[in-house]
Amino acid sequence: MTVLIAGGGIGGLTLALSLHQIGIAAKVFESEPALKPLGVGINVLPHAVRELIELGLLEQLDASGVRTRELAFFSKHGKPIWSEPRGLEAGYKWPQFSIHRGTLQQILLDAATERLGKENILRSHGCSVGRILTEEEARALMLMQLMSIGKGYSAVRLEMLEQIRVFLNEGLYPYAPCEGTIGGLSFQPYIAVTYIGEGRLIENGVPCPAAEVLKLHGIKPLSIKAREGLALLSNASHSIGVGLLAVYDFIMTMRHADLCAALVCEALRSTDEA
Repeated sequence: MTVLIAGGGIGGLTLALSLHQIGIAAKVFESEPALKPLGVGINVLPHAVRELIELGLLEQLDASGVRTRELAFFSKHGKPIWSEPRGLEAGYKWPQFSIHRGTLQQILLDAATERLGKENILRSHGCSVGRILTEEEARALMLMQLMSIGKGYSAVRLEMLEQIRVFLNEGLYPYAPCEGTIGGLSFQPYIAVTYIGEGRLIENGVPCPAAEVLKLHGIKPLSIKAREGLALLSNASHSIGVGLLAVYDFIMTMRHADLCAALVCEALRSTDEA
């Protein structure tokens, strides 16, 4: 059994880690292409800290947060109004932590990525419908992925570049619906997941499970490592690829226009003499 978790927030990542700890497989689906440490400071109460400690995250909490011993209110003149002990000081078995929400989420994300595997985190945010990318458009997108990631700024492994190259050389055509409200970010995952043997590839005009098509072509699915999933979701690859196809079509249209004009002039026996 595999549990599908919608959302890579604090709750979703904690659930994924807890399920993994008791031997239940989990996959986290998150719509945001890149998680960033956003938010404000929060207080993680002792009963919640207990869960995080059982997940083996006490060392990370101590390194990034503050053990809260007291909650106090003061007047604008600095005079104490009210206070009470917190965490261990209040008699709990577990401490209370004050920590930035984004930092806590990053701690959970790093732990989940290490334990569950990158392919099970931020797996896909594909939400497109309707018309699918043509083979020409899909191949242009993959070529731009190869060229942009290949520059080395994304810190990905050579194996990822090799996988994209093999897809292009073997003529593999990912199934990717392309109509949606957030542009290229909604259908890039449809192509990216085929590299790891998921999603669908169009074989002989029919959408087929990617795992079966890769097996047919003798291609081993790629195992995604840290950072590589996000590197594959850059919207620039589609924009540049389709843009270059448009430029090529424009150039060919102008050439054909010149040829048509020349043939018309020949047919009418046109002359530049007055």
